[in-house]
Amino acid sequence: MPTPAPEDFWKLVAASRLVADDTLATFRHAYAQETAGQPPDAGDEAATTAIAKWLIKLGALSKWQGRRLLSGESGPFFIGDYRLLDRLENDGSGRLFRGRHEPSGKFVGLMVLDRKLCQRVDVWTEVVRRTTIAHDAVDPVLSRTWALEQVQGNRFVVCEDIEGTSLADELARLGPLPAAEACRLMLPIFAAVGELHRRGSVHGSLSLDALRREPAGSGQGERRGRVRLLQMPLAGDPHAVPTLPPVDATERVSRLGRRASFVAPELLLPGRFSDQRSDVYSLGCILHALLSGTAPCWQGDAQQTLSQAVFVGPVPLGPPQVPVEVATLVAYLVTRDPMNRYPDAAEAADALAACIGLPPVSGALPPLERPLLAARLPPAGGGGFSSAVLLQSGGAAPTAIELATRAARKRSARLRMIGLGVAGGLVSLVVAVVASRTGSQSAAAVKQTATQLIVEPATGSTPAPQPQPPIEPPVNRVKIVDSADLPWASPTSGRPPTLAYLPPGSQLMLLARPAAIVADQEGQQFVKSLGPLVEAGLAQLVKLCGCRLTDIEEVQAGWQAGGPEAAEGAVVSGWTVRFGKPSPLALDADARDTAWGETTAEPVNAGKGETQAETIYTASGQAGSLSFWLPAAEEGHVLVIAPAALLKEIMEIMEITEIMEITEIASTVRPDGDTLVASLPQDLEQLVGMLDHTRHLTLFGSPHYLLHDGRTLMTGPLAGLVEPLGNFFGLGVQAAALSLEFGDNFYAEIDAIASRAEPAKPLAAKLARRFENVADGVEDFCAAIDPHPYGKKLVMRLPAMLRVVAASARCGAEEKGVVLNAYLPRNAGHNLVLAAELALEQAPAAGTGPARPARAPAVAAAPAAAQRPLQKKISLSFAKDTLEKSIQMVSEEIGMPMEILGRDLQLDGITKNQSFGLDERDATAEAVLRKILAKADSAGRLIYVSRVRDGIESVEISTRAAAAKRGDTLPPGFEQQPDAETK
Repeated sequence: MPTPAPEDFWKLVAASRLVADDTLATFRHAYAQETAGQPPDAGDEAATTAIAKWLIKLGALSKWQGRRLLSGESGPFFIGDYRLLDRLENDGSGRLFRGRHEPSGKFVGLMVLDRKLCQRVDVWTEVVRRTTIAHDAVDPVLSRTWALEQVQGNRFVVCEDIEGTSLADELARLGPLPAAEACRLMLPIFAAVGELHRRGSVHGSLSLDALRREPAGSGQGERRGRVRLLQMPLAGDPHAVPTLPPVDATERVSRLGRRASFVAPELLLPGRFSDQRSDVYSLGCILHALLSGTAPCWQGDAQQTLSQAVFVGPVPLGPPQVPVEVATLVAYLVTRDPMNRYPDAAEAADALAACIGLPPVSGALPPLERPLLAARLPPAGGGGFSSAVLLQSGGAAPTAIELATRAARKRSARLRMIGLGVAGGLVSLVVAVVASRTGSQSAAAVKQTATQLIVEPATGSTPAPQPQPPIEPPVNRVKIVDSADLPWASPTSGRPPTLAYLPPGSQLMLLARPAAIVADQEGQQFVKSLGPLVEAGLAQLVKLCGCRLTDIEEVQAGWQAGGPEAAEGAVVSGWTVRFGKPSPLALDADARDTAWGETTAEPVNAGKGETQAETIYTASGQAGSLSFWLPAAEEGHVLVIAPAALLKEIMEIMEITEIMEITEIASTVRPDGDTLVASLPQDLEQLVGMLDHTRHLTLFGSPHYLLHDGRTLMTGPLAGLVEPLGNFFGLGVQAAALSLEFGDNFYAEIDAIASRAEPAKPLAAKLARRFENVADGVEDFCAAIDPHPYGKKLVMRLPAMLRVVAASARCGAEEKGVVLNAYLPRNAGHNLVLAAELALEQAPAAGTGPARPARAPAVAAAPAAAQRPLQKKISLSFAKDTLEKSIQMVSEEIGMPMEILGRDLQLDGITKNQSFGLDERDATAEAVLRKILAKADSAGRLIYVSRVRDGIESVEISTRAAAAKRGDTLPPGFEQQPDAETK
């Protein structure tokens, strides 16, 4: 914008509120007197610039404020009681300012958080978690973090304003430090990072630029001031979930500049994020730079520097400049293999202290603790500087990072070892080539690096490097095992989904990220290959959302059997759509009319505490009986679609008022620690813990649901998949998932939860064998059809494609879960699904399957031996739970599959989601089962039948009427309908 005229500039200053009106009048008068008699400036721009410089020199404006006013902006220059003085450079999505708290006059730093990102529960939880830890950290070396506030919709972190020179600039100007001085300078830094590690956090942005030397007193010299370490929010991105270095795009890498020298090489691998060992690497690089005078691996360019770190590593140090024990420690800290570093900064600090003859420092650090999950959202309107510290400390609740399932963590750690093994082999090859081409000096340097990596990471106590240790051959202490019994490493490392707003009792669920899918060309081809039914469904979804597919960030859907009033085989579903930006549907009635047609608005009061008014819009005409809800707490980012009755159930479960307070949002906490906003059977809860919400597409649920109550979902061409799915998973799998990821390779993964009747390892072997035989069955299927000439070639290639998939697949057990996955060529996804869709579409009698599934021929009433597990003594006690969950508890206790035939129950008006309490101790499983059935239906209509299918004993929960219709033999005691006296 052009520079405003002088009069307009004075008006902008007045509008900015930076100068009080009476003071501004005084300034104008003083400036007029001072410039009286002087020749006028050449043009308005020069005159206005002269006024701005005069006000800056006077101290009325800062340089940053002056620049903004000269560009025609009048603000905002205030956030609540904070005056913004300067905009500082920072990474990530937030905006970092230097400011002043007006009531106290205290200078502070302010990180204004990204409003859109903070609407995401995972991001906001991580912001609060990291801010809590930063606030609680007491090490004087760390910059202080004081408050988390909200004013007029702006959420921001208030922290200490650190003055001083970065150590990067100091090193460039003054050169390296003597070894003893560098170690003494870094020891407090190591200890400060060690405190963050003990509190369950990582720094993630360590470099020479994150260290500031405060101004020293007069006469003390340039290197006498205290060195401070910038922590969140002054360093790093508070929104990062998980903490990631900015190396995922060329532009971000270029902005790293000299900080690239301190990025751990393993962070360049897909799916890796900053952890304690990557912090240890960065600390080692800082110490290396202080000793050598240059940033390690620096090549004058960030990208080349990262490549140097991956393939060569920092130049080894040694005498005479650096003592052997210090050089050995540094070489160990900056080794490229993270498993050969110290596990955290506390142990590294003890090793550093030993190098300079000081006692260990880890004893003075706080014990390992877990801060609270989150603080509540800052109240609207904020508060004063001293009263707005909303952070909580102490407690033993899991951290947000730890809420990512423990099973997934173990899996990720093990699988990355495989990836690192492959990467390590490539790196070794490159180093060998480099060594062979760079002459004896480079070879000696490589040899020196190897001989210095002799310090073993402490597992119980920290080994202290002794003066002048003997040089020994390196010891390979980590053995990388690549086994065909282990699944491939996952291409993603996100947290499990929380399933917010999912319909209660869902048996089949879909998670999709449409915007991310269609942003990839292969993803677009995959969507097109799904056929006309999916195309029509997406068109309807886009219409109801009133936006493009690229604006839909996430879709969650859940299907369940219809209620007692529904027709046989009916299925109801609910959909949750999360938008990338607020939807106009939330505020624009015309937009709602265009998307939904004519609607009736029904106010609903839900939740606890203060009444939170919500509105359900029930549509007629084109949208049928669907209803729509835009949760107020989501500020237009979420649309929930379901039949009105189901939508009200969802609202009751979500407890809207408590959604506004993130700490109250969880309705279920899984045993693995992750917060799950859904009510699911135990097997499905465990399955969700294995999933990754960042995958492009995930379909999961109960295979038995598709065989029974949900069979009507598999209509048309999909009907041909019902029996093959049942045969593949069998009775031993109660919960399974298929997830897909599109990228440089096409990635597919099947997850399944094992049971006591079929534990994980045997189940993994069985699924692997079945998967190898899939191509043979498909080949027989394709041979029995006469495909249309247009797609015949592709259909007939399907068996061969599936054999390639089977050859690329790996299957392994992970605790109670089984993972079967494969990496395939980039275009494999859409070719596979298109060939399958064409084959199913042209199958004989497609879509004419029975409304009820035919029983497999290998099903018979269970012999007496099948009753043995039911005679096992168990104890089961709970205050309130559902029929479905209680049956699964019994199943887990005795190791026998149990299934509720939901449609049988519905025909008698019985729901499997009703709740009751139970307290049965040291009773047979059969007695407990009968007690559960009696509590679930006091009329005595519920019964069980023991069966054997494919050699596996199981129990089915049904009703007397359905059992009589099938001619089932009932267990003793169920032969006759109980009368009123026996109930």
